[in-house]
Amino acid sequence: MGVGEANLGGGLFKERVGRANKGKSDGYRMIVGYRTPNSERVLFAYGFPKSVASTLTPAGRKALTIVARDFIAADDKKVLALLKDGKVKEVKCDDGAEEAG
Repeated sequence: MGVGEANLGGGLFKERVGRANKGKSDGYRMIVGYRTPNSERVLFAYGFPKSVASTLTPAGRKALTIVARDFIAADDKKVLALLKDGKVKEVKCDDGAEEAG
């Protein structure tokens, strides 16, 4: 993940994700929250195909900004509680894996 293809403010970024055999422009949009590009904690908050919408509504952006801010600011104890309750899921990447172009 780069620095975000669109900085939506409040720690939210919109990333374009390619669809098989169609590329990024006809693919998906992921809304992610993180403090800096090197943050250890990244929230994959919302994903949608571009064919459904090109971006978030103002209300959607406001809601996800609050969620991302609170998640990024949470301490490890709070995150572990959210994981245990099933309110969030952890996604791990393979160590040393390179980002696909």
